[in-house]
Amino acid sequence: MKRNKRIICVLLVLFTVLSSSVLVNAASWPVLKRGDSGVNVESLQYLLVSKGYTKMKVDGTFGDETYRNVKGFQTARGLERDGIVGAKTWEKLIVTLKRGAKSNAVKAVQCQLGIDEDGDFGKGTESAVKVFQEGHGLKVDGIVGPTTWRYLLNY
Repeated sequence: MKRNKRIICVLLVLFTVLSSSVLVNAASWPVLKRGDSGVNVESLQYLLVSKGYTKMKVDGTFGDETYRNVKGFQTARGLERDGIVGAKTWEKLIVTLKRGAKSNAVKAVQCQLGIDEDGDFGKGTESAVKVFQEGHGLKVDGIVGPTTWRYLLNY
């Protein structure tokens, strides 16, 4: 009987540790650096364009141009100028978005959702955001704030 209780306790501890680490990882900001590519880099580029880096090419490749623009953005925001996009850089890059917004930041959200990247946060984008939020156990409000951004960038 004592052995069964001990096994159950060990299993409960393991389950708790594993499930909490999954939650922490899901809510963490991804780290992007030169040489990376994909949808997160594309979103990064859209966000940089939305912050005034208008000559930025949005191609999903973290090359020299993206690296220079990230370093410029970091310098302008008083961040460590290392060209690596981590939590502090993401927190300065993202903006809270909701229905009615029109910008390149909206294109970043649309890119993450895999929907038409027209830059217009209309009914369709709001609906897609709500479906995403519901599917990930987030508050379903159709607003893309820091928590929704973190989850979008991890899925």
